[in-house]
Order: sequence, then C-alpha cells, then structure tokens
Amino acid sequence: IINTGSVYLSKLNKWKKKSINKENFTILYPSGPLRNFMASLEEMPPQKNFLHKRKISYFLKNMLKKYPGMKILYKSFMGTNLEHDPLVGILSDQLLEGRVQICYDKPINLIPDIDIVFFDMISTGFAEALNMEAPSLVYNSTFNYEQASQYGKKINKMFQSTKTLFYEEKEGSKALDYILNNFEKYKKQLKEPRDIFIKKLAFPANELQFKNNINKMINK
Repeated sequence: IINTGSVYLSKLNKWKKKSINKENFTILYPSGPLRNFMASLEEMPPQKNFLHKRKISYFLKNMLKKYPGMKILYKSFMGTNLEHDPLVGILSDQLLEGRVQICYDKPINLIPDIDIVFFDMISTGFAEALNMEAPSLVYNSTFNYEQASQYGKKINKMFQSTKTLFYEEKEGSKALDYILNNFEKYKKQLKEPRDIFIKKLAFPANELQFKNNINKMINK
C-alpha cells in the first residue's frame, strides 16, 4: 500500500459534540458484510460471520435494556437482505417500539449528529469515524484478529486497551459504560492509537499535499 494520503478523508465533517448524555443518546451501527458466500479466501466464513452478528445483536439488545435512553440507527451493508439479518429478528420488539431504526443515509452524513458509532470489524467506516473524531466502539471477532498482521494485532491491542475495541459482551458493556461516564478521559486515551492508525492507514491530505506526495514518489 502506497500511503499518499486521502483528499476524501480530509474533507469529512468533524464530530463536534462536547459530551454525551447517557440518559438520551444514539448509536449508529453501519453493519459489515453479511453474505452467504466468501468474497475472498481470507474473509470470515459465512457461518462464523452469522454467529458473530448474532452475538452483536444480543449485545445491543442487552445494552438497550441497560440504558433506557439509548437508541440505535442501523445501516445494513449494501446488498444485504434484511430478511436474513439476525439483528432484525433479535431486535424486532425494539424496532416496533422505534428504539431501533433502519436508516439508508450514508454513515458519514449521520456521524456528526449521533453520539457513538458502533462497528462489527475494523473497516473503512472505522477509519472515517476516527478521522471525524467521533466516539467509536468495535465489537471485533477473534477470527479477524487472527487474520491480522503482527502490526495489525498491535493496533488491535492498543484500541482494546483504550476500551474502543472488544471481543466479548462483558468487555463491551464496560467499554460503553466507560465512554458514557468518563468521556473526557476516553478521548485522551484514544488519541495515541487513533493518531497511529490514521498516520499509517487513513491519513487525510489536501489536494496540494496529495500531489506533492505523488510527485515525491515519482521522482525517487
């Protein structure tokens, strides 16, 4: 990967809230792929992916019970049939109540107005959220962790240590509670892994910086 920077990332609107009201907050969940086939040999097998999504759905259901003021905006992955999405069945009551809503807007247009962004893997969306400086949580799978490079595993552990990434419900419950009750501390702890991740994998650059980076590589 040649890191020339991204003009696209540099133009994303920042998340500018000063605090999160734990009595009334909204989580945006842009889901990862939920296919019945593998797009590549490195991808999580469909059966494991489905079970991972079930675990996430029950986690969110329990968090909705724990926090009466919590709401979820759910953005399914492009091409996903909601009839086969376990979240729709597991959170059917909450969907009827309106505490969970299906949305179709682009996540980057929603992030500035919500409180927390939730992911089921480290993804392009996660990189966007970090660049927008939005509070984020990742319920990652051990499969994805094992597939990561040694450097990727190091980054995973750094995010886990700052209560941004987790692998089990109990750990996730503590992570959400930490953001809601220690928001300023959470932001300070997230800064180091966030800056490292952005510098290595999701670096924003304006048009001039991008052109200069390209020219430097050409002239090497």
